[in-house]
Amino acid sequence: MKIKIPKNMYMSDQFDDYELITYAALKHFEPQTDYETGFMPVIVQTLIYSLYGDYDVSHAIKQNITTCIENLGAKGVITYEKCANGRYLIAMPEDDPTVYYAVIDFAHLGKIMRCPFDRKGKLFRFLCYMMGSRNNQQKVRDRTCVVGDRKLGYFTDELDWNYDTVRHYNKLLVDLNIIYIVHTYEYEDGVVRTVNVYGAYEDKELIDEYTHNEDGSLTAKFETGNHRRRVKAKKQALDANPEKYDIYETHKRNNQYNNLMEELDQKS
Repeated sequence: MKIKIPKNMYMSDQFDDYELITYAALKHFEPQTDYETGFMPVIVQTLIYSLYGDYDVSHAIKQNITTCIENLGAKGVITYEKCANGRYLIAMPEDDPTVYYAVIDFAHLGKIMRCPFDRKGKLFRFLCYMMGSRNNQQKVRDRTCVVGDRKLGYFTDELDWNYDTVRHYNKLLVDLNIIYIVHTYEYEDGVVRTVNVYGAYEDKELIDEYTHNEDGSLTAKFETGNHRRRVKAKKQALDANPEKYDIYETHKRNNQYNNLMEELDQKS
């Protein structure tokens, strides 16, 4: 089931990681909302089972979920009525067309909550950032929000994390078959940069279609980037060691590399 997480929640430090997880779990049960009252019945144990696949969790986790529900109410995100024995009646907010949402597969949250990694909340927030950064203008088979191509620097800046942490979280999501990444290169303003084209693992076929030709080679946009990378590397090696060849050969190779770069620029 797909759930929507508002950008103003996952990008805000006003909501801690487990409030974000609790909100996602509540969204999963939103279809049970009564059409007349606008409230849905929620049992804390049921939320826990949907996240962990088990009722046998620590008292601290149960208390944390309860606290998060009431915090979300206090912050005006949900409306709730507390009943007996860990039961609530909860009204979820309607979608706001002026707000941007990250669309997440709830099963992906389940994979995160059941993996051995300790910082599950941070990993889920990172997933929200990744899925929320997919391109809503780029179409793949008439679908938008399939692929994203943000640089690692975007995530380090937005989350105030270092590169090693972002790379580690990237790898965790790949290993859990939650996201799928194609590593490519692009040439921009004379600089070759790594581009990670990513999306949900279930969209693997669409991501490959976006980045590859039918014969399996990278599409022109990305193939050109790879070619530029190779040419630039050769030119840099030549510049770093000009005495490797005689003057005539050095001049000849330098002109060849410059001409290739100009040719590739015209293709872009």
